Amino acid sequence: MKMRVTTKKNKTSSPNKKCELTVYYDTGLDTTGGVIDLLCEKDLISKGGGGNFSFTVEDELIKIRGKLNLIEYFQENDDIFTQFKIDAGLELPQEEVIAE
Repeated sequence: MKMRVTTKKNKTSSPNKKCELTVYYDTGLDTTGGVIDLLCEKDLISKGGGGNFSFTVEDELIKIRGKLNLIEYFQENDDIFTQFKIDAGLELPQEEVIAE
């Protein structure tokens, strides 16, 4: 289900900001879809016509039709998704994470 959200009054930010969220009944807010949109903006994933996505992993071209299929692929292959997030600057590589 897609929802449009508008902030009316906020003490820390300006009011009347709008955004669109995707909510699934079984898993909640869709964070993977937002990351996929950012990866498309940074040209790490190519988005073609008809909802086709393509990207290269270890010199192998992978083509997936539909955003839901791409989300499912990334959920099954979390290591590939993590590497994309590192390449986009959304997540630190494991060796750079400082242990407390």
